[in-house]
Amino acid sequence: MCVAASSGCSDDRAAANSAAANSAAAADTAASVTPATDDADLPTPSTPPTSESPTTVPSSARTSVTLPPRSLSPLELTPHAFTSSIDELDAVVLDRMVGSSWTEGCPFPLDQLRYVQVTHHTPDGGQAVGELVVDAEVAEDIVAVFAELFAVAFPIESLRLVDDFGADDLRSMQANNTSAFNCRFVAGTSTWSWHAFGRAIDLNPLVNPYVTPNGIDPPEGSAYADRSQQVPGMIQPGDAVTSGFATIGWAWGGSWAGGQDYQHFDRRDG
Repeated sequence: MCVAASSGCSDDRAAANSAAANSAAAADTAASVTPATDDADLPTPSTPPTSESPTTVPSSARTSVTLPPRSLSPLELTPHAFTSSIDELDAVVLDRMVGSSWTEGCPFPLDQLRYVQVTHHTPDGGQAVGELVVDAEVAEDIVAVFAELFAVAFPIESLRLVDDFGADDLRSMQANNTSAFNCRFVAGTSTWSWHAFGRAIDLNPLVNPYVTPNGIDPPEGSAYADRSQQVPGMIQPGDAVTSGFATIGWAWGGSWAGGQDYQHFDRRDG
């Protein structure tokens, strides 16, 4: 295991993942490997209304799913302390991902992804261990942001691999699940999403929906399109979430013009 605070994280490539690297070239013929803006064009920032009355997230808005056991042993919870780890993908994680969030033709090789575990606060006041998969180059930055969110007790309802939802982005959003890597196109296009490169995260997506003139995604998030509410896990301009991601050079979809993807953060260089 490679702990995030350690300086000796291995960059060795596992032989078991060689098929992933070979498939990267094939992606060029399937679709463009240059991700576009994720479901919207980059814009000038807009400022939502200020928060007013507190609200809670109704359980009826969530999708019930049966989740499988985690793969690597979860971190031990230490009360009031943030812990994290960064690992290469092991056989169990690969078994969950291959054929689900990663398939032949994906533009990003498995051996360049990392399995990250972090502790986080939950809306009920508790703590939990969450997991996500990201590009190895951004893994330590992501851990640093989640450490900041832990320090201010920002609640995250669910932090599981999208594979636990059949790699179905809609199901993951409906369950208010925070996720990162998913080898998929930008909706309605043949252009790779930044999620396909492990450089995008959707955070508390039910209460931070993607709002456009044509609709709201997920549809169950329509109750949270009004950003004047105070809802646990809601993201607002200038808060610890947007500030933390800005510090590591990640853009927020909530500032897009023409459609605000309040759940979405990504890094578009590299």
